[in-house]
Amino acid sequence: MKKKSILGMLTILLFNVMQLFFLFKLIKMAKCTIEKREKTIFKFKSYYNILNHWLDFKHMGKNIENYFIQNNYKKIAIYGMGELGFHLMDELQDTEIEVLYAVDDGLCAHKVRTMIKHNCDDLPEVDAVIVTPIFAYDKIKVQLEKKLSCSIISLEDVIYSI
Repeated sequence: MKKKSILGMLTILLFNVMQLFFLFKLIKMAKCTIEKREKTIFKFKSYYNILNHWLDFKHMGKNIENYFIQNNYKKIAIYGMGELGFHLMDELQDTEIEVLYAVDDGLCAHKVRTMIKHNCDDLPEVDAVIVTPIFAYDKIKVQLEKKLSCSIISLEDVIYSI
C-alpha cells in the first residue's frame, strides 16, 4: 500500500513538473511574440513620425532638395525602396539632385525609375547613400562602408535636420 502511495505521489509530481515546463515554454513563446510586435510597432511609429515631420515642413514651403544642395550631395543612391524610399525618389524627381541608383534586394526593376542594385553588387560611387530602413541603419551603414567611401546618412537624420 505504501509503494502505491509513493508511486501515485511521484506520478502527480512528474505531471506537475511537466505542466510547469510547458507553462514556462508557453510564457517564453508569448514573450518572444510580444517583443516582435513591439519592434514592429516601434518601426511603424518611427515611419509615421518621419512622414508626419516631412509633411509638416512641406506645408511650411520647405523641401528636401535643400538638404542635399546645402551638403553638396548632387548624386545620391537610395538604400531601401519601401514606402519611404519611393517617397524620397518622388520628392527628388525633377530637382538638381540625381538619384543614380537604388539598392534593394527584393525589388523588381520595373517598379523604380532608376537603376536597381543589390547588396552583393559593386556599387558605383555617389556623394551620399540615403538609408531609408531607419530601424536597421547601423547594420546597413557598416555593410555599405565596406563598399563605398561616401557619406551614408539615415533618412531620419535628413528629415529631422530640415
